[in-house]
Amino acid sequence: MKRRVVICENGHSIYPYTDELEDILEMTSCPICGGEIESVTPPTIEVGCPLCNWSDRANLNDAICWIHEGCPNCQKIEEEHSKVHLVGSSGHTLSSIKAYRTVTEKDISGLTKGTRPDYWEILIHFCNIDELVSILDKRKILAHNTGYFKLPAVCLTETPLDFANNLRKVHGNYGVAFKKSTIIRNGGMPAIYIIPPLMEAQKKNGGFCDQIKPFINILRLNDKPTSKKYDFLHEREWRIDKDIEFDKISPIGIVMPEALNALSVKTNYIEKLQEYLYEFGEIRMTR
Repeated sequence: MKRRVVICENGHSIYPYTDELEDILEMTSCPICGGEIESVTPPTIEVGCPLCNWSDRANLNDAICWIHEGCPNCQKIEEEHSKVHLVGSSGHTLSSIKAYRTVTEKDISGLTKGTRPDYWEILIHFCNIDELVSILDKRKILAHNTGYFKLPAVCLTETPLDFANNLRKVHGNYGVAFKKSTIIRNGGMPAIYIIPPLMEAQKKNGGFCDQIKPFINILRLNDKPTSKKYDFLHEREWRIDKDIEFDKISPIGIVMPEALNALSVKTNYIEKLQEYLYEFGEIRMTR
């Protein structure tokens, strides 16, 4: 494709690629001498807003105006300007990937328990962004050895998002959410915590059946310097003793710490998340 020709007031001719042309229009000056841009050939420049799909074939002055002033269409919708780029620039392409409105955000108000803000009918498997993308690509959460008997299980929490800051710090800001009833129907339940004297008593009386072993934890309080373990009751943990395969146990939403277009993650992650959020829906952190 033949490149455009930009000529400044001092007669310098520049042959920019699209990204370079966008930079020149944003600076409104010649990159060689700093003089004003006098003309562009061909004279029309296509500009657009990836967020709302507005576009216009503008002359030089109008293109500079839209790049500096932002999208006129978004201002009507959202009372703010969204960034305008030259169509075909890398900025326009990246913004197209990031352009995501939360039309799929889940209404989870019906899954709370009356006046109990500390209780809801959701279970979340928290993870970091790399783990989340891997889970969504595989459409499966793999069970890993855990608990007293170190047997495979997927760990989840019933802690509502408003109270999950500590869990997010430990396990990650992202998550996959399921309804409790779905997990229960597929063999999941709350993890079981047993204090050491009762654990010893159980062993003396034949131990535990294999089916319940994946759910067992020993409960030791960290109130002595010699304590080996910490009390994990605060995690309000549930488990299911097998992989969670999405074609059998479908998520009700993907937990996101903020809007997709505000995330600072790999570009290919944003593209994948956009696809999966449309499929499964989004549950947004409230704080």
